[in-house]
Amino acid sequence: MKRINKFALFILGALSFASCSDINDIESEGYRITGEQIDDATSVIPSRVEAKIAGMYSSMGTVCAAFPSDTRDDDGGYPTVCLSQDLNGPDMICANNGYNWFSVSSEYSDRYATYANPFARYAIFYNQIKAANDIILSIDPATASETEKYYLGQAKAVRAFDYLCLAPYYQFRYATSKDLPCVPLITEETTNFVNNPRATVGKVYEQIISDLNSAIDLLEGYNRQENKTRIDQQVLMGYVHVLTCIWECGKKHTMMLIRQWKAILLILRKKCPNLLL
Repeated sequence: MKRINKFALFILGALSFASCSDINDIESEGYRITGEQIDDATSVIPSRVEAKIAGMYSSMGTVCAAFPSDTRDDDGGYPTVCLSQDLNGPDMICANNGYNWFSVSSEYSDRYATYANPFARYAIFYNQIKAANDIILSIDPATASETEKYYLGQAKAVRAFDYLCLAPYYQFRYATSKDLPCVPLITEETTNFVNNPRATVGKVYEQIISDLNSAIDLLEGYNRQENKTRIDQQVLMGYVHVLTCIWECGKKHTMMLIRQWKAILLILRKKCPNLLL
């Protein structure tokens, strides 16, 4: 009887280990959809590439995306990346105690490669880049419908956004570090993921600008009024041009950003008159 119990425990343990070994092995629970399930649906009905678009966007707020077999309070997708980056700045404070998952950002020890925080800030964006690459690879722009071109444009805008988030964190600013190594470039054409060294800052920004230019063309006429969660590629381009010191090109896109923020501030003032802005 003891042998049977031990054997049963061994089998259960092995199954538990296997179930947590890979994020792709997680079955759908509520908002979670496996990559295999989405691929199967997309291959049957091409228009269901929308499911991949939804998955690409929702990954930005997925809990335990970087560490699927763990429950970390600093692994909550893009919002936790933003919090980490804010705590790297000079004007953000937080409690210095054992319950603060972001203390490493306050003391700049999140620069150590062996720490979980920098890994999460790396994995979150590359997971989304993978989702964007899958969408880009599945759509032929030469034969794509108008809707599919919109999907393609969104995927390219999201990929540009991800590299735009990675580049300033893994190297100094463009003006002084254009030729220094930044992060590996992975696109839909990448086949060798092992022998893929860090691209220079200049090359990363070339990819960002190329993706955004393509996205602007593909999303011509696209109306995002109904869904503000979609990335605004024009605003992103303005930010990129400011970072790369291309002032004349950036002026047009930056003015769009200013106008949008002014509209948001007017709405906030009307709804919250006592709010200090």
